[in-house]
Amino acid sequence: MTSPSPLRQDEPQRYVALLRGINVGSSKSVSMADLSSLMTSLGFSGVKTVLRSGNVIFDTPEANAAALEDAISRSLSNQLGVDADCLVRTCGELQSTLATNTLGSLVTDESKMLAIFTSLPIDEAMLDRFDPVAVDPGHVSLGDRVIYQWCPLGILASAPLTRLVEKNLPLRATARNFRTLGRLAALLRS
Repeated sequence: MTSPSPLRQDEPQRYVALLRGINVGSSKSVSMADLSSLMTSLGFSGVKTVLRSGNVIFDTPEANAAALEDAISRSLSNQLGVDADCLVRTCGELQSTLATNTLGSLVTDESKMLAIFTSLPIDEAMLDRFDPVAVDPGHVSLGDRVIYQWCPLGILASAPLTRLVEKNLPLRATARNFRTLGRLAALLRS
């Protein structure tokens, strides 16, 4: 008898894929039907697209998030001709992101509160190179593979922190507002 792969679980786990930059303006346009078909073709079950901005809920027994991110990004490029970064989080990780927001007391409008998901944790060596909190002290804080940013004047009026993070740190990032994250979290639990 062979032992199960350490990268697979016995039962499927629910994940959310956060795709960066699709359906923003006219570039990287992807229909949600095509995105659902792509995810199903990868062997994922329970596929649900949420909004038109690159949020996909799916189930798989695969436990290696980096492998999932790579497979989804590669398939987007190969099958749909769209180059887009993908970050994957479990239901628990998304719940933790929402629950550990240290800027929560500032939030008066969830559409102005951002979670900038990062592909790696931000460690001390990275902070020596670039500290995201210094961009907007009091409105930016760090979490576990997430940067929180409160944008009281609106997201468009705030510093483009996602691009600054990617430009200055060796990681990938994508942002979602808390209104969207709340919707995703509810669907992940259902």
